[in-house]
Amino acid sequence: WYTASGKVQYHPPQRKKPQEAEVPDECENLEPDEELSYARLLTYSSFSMRLCEALARASCTAFYNIAMLNLLVEIVTTKELSGYYDGEILALFIVSRFLWVYISLRRAQRVIVLDWFDRGEYVTNVGCFGRFHLLGSATIVEMFLLPRMVRDAVSLLHPDKTTQPFVAFGGKLYGPRAFILGFPNKDMYTTQSLNGILSQVPVLMADVALTCGLCWTLSARIGLFYFSVPADRERWLWCRLMTWLVLVFTVLNFVLKLMLLYRY
Repeated sequence: WYTASGKVQYHPPQRKKPQEAEVPDECENLEPDEELSYARLLTYSSFSMRLCEALARASCTAFYNIAMLNLLVEIVTTKELSGYYDGEILALFIVSRFLWVYISLRRAQRVIVLDWFDRGEYVTNVGCFGRFHLLGSATIVEMFLLPRMVRDAVSLLHPDKTTQPFVAFGGKLYGPRAFILGFPNKDMYTTQSLNGILSQVPVLMADVALTCGLCWTLSARIGLFYFSVPADRERWLWCRLMTWLVLVFTVLNFVLKLMLLYRY
C-alpha cells in the first residue's frame, strides 16, 4: 500500500471503528489522512512463481478431465460395470465440458472484440488462420484461468500508460529488475485478476455431482471403499485405482478453484 506523497506500507491498513473515525471539534482544521492505494511488486522470481502456480493448476484440471473421460467411457463400455445411470453421468460430463469450452470461447471473443475497438493490444492484421489461432489461444487462457499478471504481462509492464501508476527500477548496477503496478485498491486488483472464476462455477458444481455419483455407483459394484481386495474383485483393482486417482484430482481441483473463488 502507498500514498500519493510516497509513503509505503507493507501491511494491510486497519479499518477504523465508527467511534474512532469521528473527528473531535479541536481537530476539525487538521488535514484528513491520505488515502492508501494498492500496488503489486513484480520481479523475475514472483513472475516465475505465479506462472508455475498457473501451470500447475492448469495441468491438474487437464489431467482430471482426461482421467474422468477415460474412466466413464470404460465403465459404460464394460458390461459388468455398466448400470442404469452411467449413460446419463457420461452425458452430463460431456455437456459440462462443452459448456466449459463455450463459456471460455464467449469470454475470449468479448475480450478480443473490446481490445479491437479500444486498446489495440492484439495484432489483428493477419490472415484468417492467424485470427482463429488467436481466438483459440485466448479461449485456452480463459479456460484455465491464467492470472492477469501472466496473460497481460506485456501491456502491464509497458511504460506507455494512461492512468495506472507504474515504476520500473533495478538493473545491472542496481540489483534485480523489478516493476511496481499501482491500483486504486486491492479489490480492483483481485477483480481484474480473477474475473473469470464466476463463469466456471456451474462446471465446478457439475464436477462435484459427477464424482459423487461415480463413487456411489462404483462403491456398490466393485467395493470402491474396501481397502482389502477380495478374490472375486481382483480384476477390478485397476478400476478402483483409477477412480481413487480421479477422486483425488477432483478434490484437488475443487479446492484450488474454491480458493480462487474465496479470493475473488
